[in-house]
Amino acid sequence: MSGAKRGIAVFWVVCVASFFFANPLASVLQFLFWATLAIHVVEFAVFHRTLQRAPGGVGHHLLQTLLFGFFHIREARSLAAAGGESA
Repeated sequence: MSGAKRGIAVFWVVCVASFFFANPLASVLQFLFWATLAIHVVEFAVFHRTLQRAPGGVGHHLLQTLLFGFFHIREARSLAAAGGESA
């Protein structure tokens, strides 16, 4: 896992924790959770064809895109391009 993906994983943990712990930033973190989730759903819809060309199942790509967004799409693009060249 790259450093960027680790950072995003920490972001998700902090945002999810905001739903369970009361703190002054909870509402901001909860907003960021929902906004980031919505953005990643749109990313998946926009890059669906690219993700289909990359190796792996659609469910895997959906989960990875919901978690890591553009960082997963960038990896999937390179895998799809490598697969297209060898075929």
